[in-house]
Amino acid sequence: MAGGAASLEAGVAHGVSANGWVGRPHYLPEEKTHTFWCVSRAIEFIHNRDPSTPFILFTSDHGEMLGDHNMVRKTFAYEASARVPLIARAPGSFGCPTEIVSSAPVGLQDVMPTLIEAAGVPVPDNVTGRSLLPLMRKQQEGWREALHGEHAGCYRNEDGMHYLTDGHFKYIWYSQTGKEHLFNLDDDPNELRNLASHDCATKQMNAWRQRLRKLLAGRPEGFTDGKHLIAGRPHHAMFPGA
Repeated sequence: MAGGAASLEAGVAHGVSANGWVGRPHYLPEEKTHTFWCVSRAIEFIHNRDPSTPFILFTSDHGEMLGDHNMVRKTFAYEASARVPLIARAPGSFGCPTEIVSSAPVGLQDVMPTLIEAAGVPVPDNVTGRSLLPLMRKQQEGWREALHGEHAGCYRNEDGMHYLTDGHFKYIWYSQTGKEHLFNLDDDPNELRNLASHDCATKQMNAWRQRLRKLLAGRPEGFTDGKHLIAGRPHHAMFPGA
């Protein structure tokens, strides 16, 4: 993509302004879609400004369910909403092997510390994420076992939830109702079979609950007393005290 896509006016690929929100027209090849156009042009601009190889990180804020689980929206922990691309390329001087694919659980909280370390600046101790540079160097030892995510019920209060995933399983706990989901992502990537109520998953459910209780311990909302997850506690969009 370094050479850029074919010359297009912004938004022409969709027939709308550059700030318009539309789906990908089915009749357009990939190189004429808005996302490809933006990314390709951005990389072309960077190379024109700095011929040396820059550090590039590409990701997205969220996915978009387009019929998945009979919904057209974001905010849920389902793969179509929560799983996004995260692609990074470092300069050769960083000593990172090329074309490395990692299955380690990573999140958007890892973007800032990655860019800070790439810039040669110490990463503050109070950030919640971790630099991805060790993974890019195939140094996965000591990485987190599972990624935590959460979303307050901004559209419906009962949709507020916390989730954990190690990339193979995903556990979701809805903070207002106590409803639970457990998906085997290896066998069920579309998350169609909820294992939470299956007798065969009792041991796994207890382990995931314990993980979440440990992670939420000390939270001011009172999601757990250390022995149980407590549904119905206030779950607001802003962290209390922030």
